[in-house]
Amino acid sequence: MFDEIFYPDLSTYIGSALLRYYGGSLQTMLTTVFPTHDWKPWRFVQVTKGFWKPAEIRCFLEYLATKLNMKNMEEWYNVPVSVVEKFGGTSLL
Repeated sequence: MFDEIFYPDLSTYIGSALLRYYGGSLQTMLTTVFPTHDWKPWRFVQVTKGFWKPAEIRCFLEYLATKLNMKNMEEWYNVPVSVVEKFGGTSLL
């Protein structure tokens, strides 16, 4: 649910002052308020600036491989860019 809310709609749902407290980032707010949840930051409309570091890229690719039921590395050759985008990797490309 949260990962489907677009930024302009946030003030309608949670209030602009609350969002500003967390630097205007829904991702930052949710990960701070609910730290034990296994958030997938790439599922938000926009990841925080500087998010894509090697560890996060690997985590995303492992997530994607699981979602695509990949059995070996050779299968990556058949994954179209559109699939990477569909699962949240747009800003990674």
